[in-house]
Amino acid sequence: MPDEQPGSRDDAAQQRDEEASQRDECARSRDRAAGRRAQQAADRAEAARQRAEAGARRDEQQASWVARVADRPGDRPPGEAAEQAAVDEEMRHSYEEQAERDRLLEATDRAAGAADRAADAADRLAAARDREAAAADRREAQWDRTAAEVDRQQGAVETSPVGLRPTAHSVTPE
Repeated sequence: MPDEQPGSRDDAAQQRDEEASQRDECARSRDRAAGRRAQQAADRAEAARQRAEAGARRDEQQASWVARVADRPGDRPPGEAAEQAAVDEEMRHSYEEQAERDRLLEATDRAAGAADRAADAADRLAAARDREAAAADRREAQWDRTAAEVDRQQGAVETSPVGLRPTAHSVTPE
């Protein structure tokens, strides 16, 4: 057994307890980060739901507009027909732009969700490892405290007058 002072084992136990607390805090921090990502995912899901509702309304309006365009009489004056064609083109262009924006946002949301799931899995794994290491630190700290107490008790027995027995060298002649 190494020649350690009881105080040094107590110090080691204290240090291990502090390390375990730090690991616990790291695990809690990772859990909070996972919670933030979950909230962001919920926010993204709500935004996607709202976009889907708006897109469905826009699709209905587009279908209605296309039907009205198809029902228009073809015998309009050239100036009016040209003006209506410009309006129709702007409507088509606007619809396509919004649909493209929605597709890009959906793709961005999917990518962010995949990144969040990967980060969440990594954080949860690291948090589990932190907790395991903290538990090991606590076990070792308890062992250090127990060993320090045994050393103190042993030291008390060795230095106590009751624990000392006369030997041939320690007896004084009369």
